[in-house]
Order: sequence, then structure tokens, then C-alpha cells
Amino acid sequence: MKARCAAWLLAGLGLALAACAAPPPPGLPEPPPSMVQPLALRVLDQNDRPLAGARATITPLLGRPQEPGPYVSDARGLIELPWLTHNQNQRAGTPTQDQVYALLSRLDYQLEAEGYLPAQGRLEAEGHHRQLARPELRGIDTPAKLGRRMQTVVLHKLTDLLGPGLQERPAGDPLARRCLEFHDKNRAVAQGLNAEFAWPSFIVQGDLLRVRLDWRGAAWSMLGRIPLAGQVSLSSGLPLAILVGEDLLPAPGVDRVSVELLSEISPKEADRHAPPVRARVEILAPAAALQGLASGRTTPEAFLLKYPPKLVHEGPLAATPFGDPR
Repeated sequence: MKARCAAWLLAGLGLALAACAAPPPPGLPEPPPSMVQPLALRVLDQNDRPLAGARATITPLLGRPQEPGPYVSDARGLIELPWLTHNQNQRAGTPTQDQVYALLSRLDYQLEAEGYLPAQGRLEAEGHHRQLARPELRGIDTPAKLGRRMQTVVLHKLTDLLGPGLQERPAGDPLARRCLEFHDKNRAVAQGLNAEFAWPSFIVQGDLLRVRLDWRGAAWSMLGRIPLAGQVSLSSGLPLAILVGEDLLPAPGVDRVSVELLSEISPKEADRHAPPVRARVEILAPAAALQGLASGRTTPEAFLLKYPPKLVHEGPLAATPFGDPR
């Protein structure tokens, strides 16, 4: 009897607590559903003409594609990618009942077309949605409005890597072939060193071979305190010089090599309105010296003392990318 009374007492207590619990206030805004973010890739060839038939491989990072694909560029070079947003609550963990969301879209892509080198990149967009809990304030809500986000990608043919002094050579030229093989073998290695082969990557001037790459910045934050030439040469220039001596040399007709990392200098410390200036860090050395560095006959310290990296200003960014070697 005592046990049954205890059970009735507990049941009655539970009913009383449920009756006292406040119901959820009416009219609270609902979280926004996934919205469609219009995304697009515009694919051009090396002459800035629309490239049809390019195929995109998509890796979703935030959100997901509305359609499963395949994703192929049309006659205008366009790949339309309507994207369902990932809605991130900006007020999670706070007492407010307002709904404030970031509507996020992010994907990685790889573009491929027959006869062209593949290209990779990231496409992302962000919108914002705010709906207030108090009905009398609903007039100042800001529902999300997602505009079209498009990114232009240029696909290059393998031969576009060859610049002046190599473009004019007949098909199968041994130096041109050796340069393209070097690119194919070391493209991923260069990316690991925060560099990418420039367009063009190889230029011949007499007995000088210029190997040109775009530098993306120091991979190690500790390098940020040293001058640009030191940052570039330590993080990318010296390892690439070793690769040149190991995989590209000896090369027919090449007695000197300039390994060049293209970058920018921001003069904002002197003038905060000044635009960035194109610059390059170059390591210019005889081919034999680079081979000695690659084989270990010359230490990196001894090599840099004899052939120190040089910072060359090339003028405003709109200037031609072909700077004369100094």
C-alpha cells in the first residue's frame, strides 16, 4: 500500500510540474530553410575565349549541390551550380530568441578539358538572414537575398608553359620537351612549396633559361619577420633550385639558369594609398653550380653565399610579366 501511494504521489508531482511549465511563446521565428545560392564557373581558354565541354568535379565543403551533375561548361563557357546553403546559427548558446543565420556556400572544384591542363580552386559565398522574435519588430527583419556568385577560370594548354625562345622551336625540340617533363614531374611539389608554375614558365634568352613560378607566400609564419627575398628563397626558391639541378639539368644549350619567384611588394608603409608593385626574387647561377647543389657537392649555405637571391622590382601589376633579367 505504501509503495502504491508513493507511485501515485510521484505521478501527481509530475503532472503538476508539467502543468506549471510555460508553453513555448507563440510566434517565434522558425530557422530559415536552406536557400538556393546561385553559383557559377566561367571557363575560358588561354585567349580568353569561352571553353565548352570543360568538366568540373565538385567537393562540397559547406552546403550541397541542388543537382547531382555532371557539371559541364556550355557554349558560353558557363557551368551553373545552384547550391543549397548551409545555415549557421549566429546566436547559438545565447539567451536571445532572435534568428540570426549565416547562409554559407563553399566548394572545391577541379576543372578538366581535353588538351588542357587541369585547374583547381575554391568557390564560396555568404548571405545573412535575421528575423526578430518580437512581433512588433518584424518590420526591420532582413531576410537573406542571395546574389549570383561567379568565378572565372582560365585553362591552359601544356605548350602555354613555353615562352619566348621556346615557342618558336619545332615540335619535339629537346629543351622544350625537357622543360615540359620537369613541369609535369614537379608541379605538385611546387604547390607543396607554396608556388605554382607561371604563364609562361620557361623562357630562353641566349644561354640563359628562366624558370618562372608564382609565389603564394611563406608556408612558415616565422618567416614573416625577414625581408621578402629571404622569405621566398628559404621557403621556395632554394628547394626549387635544387629540383632544377636534379631534374632539369643538364639541358641542351643551357649554361645559366635563373629560378624566379614572382610576388608583390606593398608600399603601404610609406604610402597607404599606393598600389602593390610586381616584383620577383631570382636566384641566378651557372647550370654547373645548380647541379653541384643538387648532388650535395655544394652546401646550401655555400651556394647562397656565392649566388645570393636578388629582389627585382618590375613596376605596377599592369606591367608586362616579362621582365628583363638583371
